[in-house]
Amino acid sequence: MTNEPLVTILIPAYNHANFIKEAIDSLIQQEYKNIELIVTNDGSTDNTDEIIMQSYDICNARFTKFHYINRENKGLIKT
Repeated sequence: MTNEPLVTILIPAYNHANFIKEAIDSLIQQEYKNIELIVTNDGSTDNTDEIIMQSYDICNARFTKFHYINRENKGLIKT
């Protein structure tokens, strides 16, 4: 348990295969520990899902809370 406040970070992704690994890796490398990460893949048609899944176990171990939502495309506002 930590006394640091929980910081929640949201990453919406749609066809961001070229950028999503760098974004997640940047958060993994943060020194601050009490982080909740929520990643929503909004129906990407590229390999965004596969790239996120490559980091799934690392994210589960690194973050206080980790949620990955992979769903059909609903658009940025609903994401």
